[in-house]
Amino acid sequence: MTENHHYDKRHWQFVFESLEELNHFFSQYDTKILISSSDILHTLEEIQKQYTIKTIYSHQETGLACTYARDQEVAGFCSSLSIDWKEFTNNGVFRGLSNRKIGVKNGISLCQNPYKNGKQQRIHLCLLQQLMR
Repeated sequence: MTENHHYDKRHWQFVFESLEELNHFFSQYDTKILISSSDILHTLEEIQKQYTIKTIYSHQETGLACTYARDQEVAGFCSSLSIDWKEFTNNGVFRGLSNRKIGVKNGISLCQNPYKNGKQQRIHLCLLQQLMR
């Protein structure tokens, strides 16, 4: 992804600085986010060697063929290992619809619904040092 012509170095600098800021926040909990510049499948395979991945949470990426292709690979990886992948929409774009009118209807419905702040779920973060063993 980092070599794709759609992304500038400034984009990745912003992403890195954002992750560093999150790691600064997480330092109070003695943990951090694993930052990997490897291909996503390689990264998931390395994590799977140390841990049993049960669920992956992400937002649903939209817009570029390269991210869609990557997500198809992740879907195959998850399917082959019975990993539950929860993708959440982050805008009014819905993938895989055969009818744009349904997408517009879903987008309007999404925008009109009140934000539901459900119960906070405890998320288990693993320490970077644990992954590097």
